[in-house]
Amino acid sequence: MRPLINHLKEKIMTLYNPNDTIIHPRPIHRLTGPINPVVLVSSEQDMNLIRHLCNVLFKKRLMMSHLFKCEFDNSTFTLVGPMIGGPYSAILLEELIASGASQFIFLGWCGAIAPHVFIGDIIIPWMSFIDEGVSKAYLNQPMMPPNASFPDKPFVNQLTTFFQAAQIPFQTGSVWSLDAFYRETIEKIKYFQTIGAIAVEMETASLFTISHFRHVKLVSVLLVSDELFSLKWKPGFSHEAFKACQKKAVESILVFIRDHINE
Repeated sequence: MRPLINHLKEKIMTLYNPNDTIIHPRPIHRLTGPINPVVLVSSEQDMNLIRHLCNVLFKKRLMMSHLFKCEFDNSTFTLVGPMIGGPYSAILLEELIASGASQFIFLGWCGAIAPHVFIGDIIIPWMSFIDEGVSKAYLNQPMMPPNASFPDKPFVNQLTTFFQAAQIPFQTGSVWSLDAFYRETIEKIKYFQTIGAIAVEMETASLFTISHFRHVKLVSVLLVSDELFSLKWKPGFSHEAFKACQKKAVESILVFIRDHINE
């Protein structure tokens, strides 16, 4: 597995294309003051959990999502979401970067495709296999699978060290990102199982790719909401284990921001 990872890293870093495009991201209108760190959230449920634990200092509409400036124990951060899928998440990420943001934590949901990963688990991925269009557009060259994108290594190490010290159970590994919600086929699940992916989701590869392209820090925290490793779908959105991991992940991210980013 390690030679494959090293090969993928070298391969991806040779594909980034800095050539200018016609349309450039612009700063978000009427957004002033400090913006870092930014918590990107895929689900409205998790957005509401975070807002319930914080004081909201400022809010505005941002395309089909919302942006909040929040305070938790005298630490401030920006909350943005909900966002589903790589293409839409990419637009929001680009505009936030253009507005001065450089530290991001993404909180999303995923489906387990490894038999040791279950509903209610927390995953902090250190690699995402690219099976979506955003990364291919940014890399701007034909790619043969497998290809992958990566988080900021020091940032993800900082986050996993915090989780370990706080004795918060989590798993690490590679995930598989795709655009098509209803195209998690048996053939593809088997393929990504064989190359080591432990979960499937729709945003992480896009966000990792753009964060490298724009030279900003980004990590991903994924909550296992369903299972597919048996090649039958087992949804767990209403399971108590999933609700518990939502609460634990949200609380942990807020404490991490307070103690390790805004220190």
